[in-house]
Amino acid sequence: MWHLQPQTQEFILNKIFAKVACELLGVDHVRLYHDQALVKNSSASKTPWHQDYFYWPIDSSKTVTMWLPLHDCPRNMGTMQFVKGSHMNANIKTMPISEESEQYF
Repeated sequence: MWHLQPQTQEFILNKIFAKVACELLGVDHVRLYHDQALVKNSSASKTPWHQDYFYWPIDSSKTVTMWLPLHDCPRNMGTMQFVKGSHMNANIKTMPISEESEQYF
């Protein structure tokens, strides 16, 4: 995003976000793989449970995703949720976003 919208660079490459990622991963440095804006209309269907890792061409599980809403998001808006412990199950690293992933979780 910051390549297409340079005014977002300062926000996306914020050192505080990088520091938190380093602390979570237990490393000294991190790289930004990609940034994106996800926009859904109020009539959009829900996204099935999934792991982002399936879509990344990265040869390491030492990754972290940051989801940051740009306005208040009450629970009834369908905010981001996490499945506790799902990162511990290697079997789902081969499962795309689908009804199968929804049922699995």
